[in-house]
Parts: sequence; C-alpha cells; structure tokens
Amino acid sequence: MATMEAVQFSFTERNLALNKVPIPEVRNPLDVLIKVAYAGICGTDLHILAGEYPCRQMGAITLGHEISGTVVEVGCGTNTIGIFKDGGWAQYVLCPEEQVHKLPQNLTLEQAVLAEPLSCIAHGWDITSPLIVGEKILLLGAGITGALWACVLHLQGHRTVVVSEPNTTRLEMMRKLNTNYKMVTPEQLKKNAQKDPEWYSFDVVIDCSGDVGAIEQGFSLMNSGGKLVVYGVAPPANKISISPYDIFRKEITIVGVRTNPYTFKKALDLIASLGSRYLSHTALGVKPFLLSEYQEAIDTLKKGTIMKAVFRM
Repeated sequence: MATMEAVQFSFTERNLALNKVPIPEVRNPLDVLIKVAYAGICGTDLHILAGEYPCRQMGAITLGHEISGTVVEVGCGTNTIGIFKDGGWAQYVLCPEEQVHKLPQNLTLEQAVLAEPLSCIAHGWDITSPLIVGEKILLLGAGITGALWACVLHLQGHRTVVVSEPNTTRLEMMRKLNTNYKMVTPEQLKKNAQKDPEWYSFDVVIDCSGDVGAIEQGFSLMNSGGKLVVYGVAPPANKISISPYDIFRKEITIVGVRTNPYTFKKALDLIASLGSRYLSHTALGVKPFLLSEYQEAIDTLKKGTIMKAVFRM
C-alpha cells in the first residue's frame, strides 16, 4: 500500500506528530483525491492543539482545512475537512466533490491557499454590509485575518482604518501592505482615544483577534449606531463584559461571523481582484515550511514573528 507523510494530532494524547499513513483511496463516487501543494495553519488549528476547540477525538487526525493542490483522481458526507475529517497537512487529501473548487488559470496555487480565509472574510463582508466608504473602522488583531481584512477594505476604497495589535513586529509587517492605515498598540489606542476622542471613535469594529480585552476595548470606542463584528475565534469558555445599557444607549449592532457558507466562489473572485498588489506572501508575512518542520512552523507562528505559516509540499 502506498504511503505518504502527514502531520497528525491526537486529541487524547494532546500530541502532534509526523506520521507515515496510507494515501487515501477514492471509494465514494463523489470523492476527489488532491495532491496538496500548500496547506495553511489557521488560528483555529492552534486552538485545537491547545484543546480549546472541538475536533475528532477518536484516533489521530490530520489537521489542515486551508488547502490548494492538484486533482489526481476522482470518483466520477460532510464533516469539516481538517477538523472532523482528515485534512491537508499531508501530501494527499481526500475531499468531497462539493468542497473542491477549480481555479481560474490566472490564479496560482500559492495565492489559492488563502482562499479559505478569504471565503470567511467574504461571508463576513456579506453579513456586515453595507460598509460605507468614509466610516471609521477599527481592526483588532494584525494576524493574517486582520491583514486580509485590511487588504479587502483597502481594495473597496476604505481609507479611515486603524489597526490595533500588541505585537509591534506584526504591525511592522502590516505596514508593508502600503495601505497607510494607522497602526497602533492597544496602549497607544487608549492614549490616542483620550487625546482625540472624536477621531478615535469608530463606526465599525472588526475583531480578528478572539481576545476578550481587545473586544472590550473596541466596544468602548464605538460610535452610536455602530457595528461590532465578532470575527476572531475565541476559546468557547471565554466571556466578554460589556454594558447592556451601552448597547441600548448607542443602538449597537453585534454581528457574529461563522466560517464560509457558499462563499468560495466569491473568495476566488476576491483573489483575482486583489492580485499580486495585495497577495504577495512576502508582503503578507506568510512563511512556507516543510511537513517535517511542523514544530518550527507552530512555534514561529505562536511567537508572532510571521503572519501565517503554510506547509509547502
């Protein structure tokens, strides 16, 4: 039986390891076998590794739900790829046909590994619209999702945007996108809001951090009629403390954004529109790793010296 390398997680042992496993076989007529080119490491994956987010608990599971690659075999269910069903941190992955999307010829596999996070942003855009040019927007978090939100906002003409992030290295990486957005730490945001409360009050706050303190700070700086967009994935047990009276007084709308229902086509269109102007891996702080470098990839991402780690096969 032909085998492949896969980075697998054991929920019961809280252990991540590079294993030799059989290459999946196409047995269902609606399955597609993909030879993986790139597979991203998502913040959700880090929550899974920390035991803070549910995943398949029986046996070892191959993580990775951000995948680009080449079809090598087709059979012509659904559990989430890389969370409840083996995913793309491997040389091959078996996917349901309905979850496979053909790339236009002008898109690269390198760009396409960002399709899954962009499909989530596309869904967020849909349910928070209208986002009106001229509104003041606060982005909380300068990881890859914050960076991609910044790219999409800039593409759509938004210029009055502030990005808040405690990691100054990530703020410096965000500056490479040349959006001219204001980059501040949470402490700088607090001081600026005290000095100039009129400018540092926001019509839209988009949380990409999943951090309780960041969300509470963002909420405190909202204008009347504002929208709070809860986009970042927080551990399920975490709670925020906000005043119901302030929600009432300011007529605040709170919007939750969960994953990417039926928005992959929009994500591919976004990639085509964003192009190399925004989606350079270098500018976005995306660093490739081999599967065998999985621990270095996880550690580097946790240190915050890169925006995103991807496995390159």
